[in-house]
Amino acid sequence: VKVLFASVSARTLSLPSHRHDWVTWVWLWVTCGLIMASYWTTLGEGISGGDSGKLVAEACRVDALRSAQYPLLTILHRLVIQYLPVVKSPAWKANIFSAICTTVAAGCLFLCIVLFGQARHRCYHPSAFSTKDSLATATGTTTLVAAAAAAGLFAWSPLVWRYAVSAEVFALNNALLALLLYT
Repeated sequence: VKVLFASVSARTLSLPSHRHDWVTWVWLWVTCGLIMASYWTTLGEGISGGDSGKLVAEACRVDALRSAQYPLLTILHRLVIQYLPVVKSPAWKANIFSAICTTVAAGCLFLCIVLFGQARHRCYHPSAFSTKDSLATATGTTTLVAAAAAAGLFAWSPLVWRYAVSAEVFALNNALLALLLYT
């Protein structure tokens, strides 16, 4: 273990900075836009089954936080239902919140893979990072395509899609875990 640690530390590895070049941001926005557009077209108008009815009903009640099974989700659903200016049903507003959460999870997955690609490039090509603005060279097209493909495969997998277009707790869970992974 000591030999492995010494060889890894000798390569001058540092924690990846979360700076990304503009090409990475364009790829991220396009990927997330396609994912959100696909969710928008299949979004449920009402209650879709499971715990959706209970979750939306708790968010609509005034005293729901005392008995809420998922207090963070109840608070966020309540905020979305009250302040989203679209004139639709509360169930639709809760459904769009789930779609946004799953899109955020896919976007964080995209950024995690880009960071992994940069770290991999840094390990195999340490001389490429001799200048201050050399992170842009580490984000190659292959890394961006792989990140977009992984985010798309995650977001469009049947089970994730099912819970992204209905008011369920899994979308918020995926978003929070993906944010945790990225940070």
